[in-house]
Amino acid sequence: MTLGNLFTAHITGNLVVVAALVVRGGRMNLAQVLAIPVFILAVAAVWLLARASASRGPRLARRLLLIQFLLLSCVLIFSVITEPSAHPHGLMAGIAAMIAVCAMACQFALLRLALPVAPSTAVMTGNLTNTVLSLMDLLSRTQPLMAGDAARLRAPFIS
Repeated sequence: MTLGNLFTAHITGNLVVVAALVVRGGRMNLAQVLAIPVFILAVAAVWLLARASASRGPRLARRLLLIQFLLLSCVLIFSVITEPSAHPHGLMAGIAAMIAVCAMACQFALLRLALPVAPSTAVMTGNLTNTVLSLMDLLSRTQPLMAGDAARLRAPFIS
């Protein structure tokens, strides 16, 4: 499926493209701009699901993999039915892309919540995921799902 210059697997690409368009000017693809807050909201939603399930480790990984599988299946089914690649900047392409962005947000949150020692598959996207998850832990005022969230939030700013 072709979605123009939209990156569903690595939010970093959207951050870079949107930043470049802001600096040099140009027409922005609405889906590129929406992908960033949708990714953040989807990571927060995964955190809420993980908190509600009270699962950890492999059990949480299985649940989150199932959610990711369902989201990717939705992208496939939606794409077969609506053919979003026929109009890569149209509404159907935007919807398909946002479902795919949610699936990838689930993957990145899964890595941090269920497999915290696993290496990140993308540094900037991983950093954004860690930041959202750490903020959710701090804002919840309950037992954090991730150890060391406050230190992780300060780390990029300490020289």
